[in-house]
Amino acid sequence: MMTADEGYVQWMADIKQRFRQSQLKAVVRVNTAMLEFYWSVGRDLVALRAEERWGTGVVKQFALDMRQAFPNEAGFSYSNVKYMKQWYLYYYERVIKGQQVANEKSHQLGGQLEVVEKSQQFAGQIETLKKGQQPAGQLKIYKSLQPADEMLIANRQRVIDNLDIQAA
Repeated sequence: MMTADEGYVQWMADIKQRFRQSQLKAVVRVNTAMLEFYWSVGRDLVALRAEERWGTGVVKQFALDMRQAFPNEAGFSYSNVKYMKQWYLYYYERVIKGQQVANEKSHQLGGQLEVVEKSQQFAGQIETLKKGQQPAGQLKIYKSLQPADEMLIANRQRVIDNLDIQAA
């Protein structure tokens, strides 16, 4: 038997720790993959309109068929398959649709932010012109301002306040 020195003991402790971490990572990956699979089954049941298409007993039949195909696997009881569908519907309603609404709001806010940015640029250019400075580029923009643009500049704080309200 070998005499263990401090270096060997430390190395073995490191190896054991890395092995445990690898096992944990593998379990997390497997669990993640299985959750993705269960979610996809729920998605399929909804997307295929399985109960409308194949009748109200399709979920029970699916559970039975999966248990027959994979007799040593757990997770395909009738109630679990129902939960897969319910989980998908819950996720879809709150996350997927929520993201769609958030993306629409973000697009709307993006347009408003562009308006605020332009109004701030115009306001700065008008201030420069009022001071008697007339660089060609700024003068050209100032001359192209329409009454609506001037009103926008005058009301830019209202637009900024509106953004704060919508972002909350």
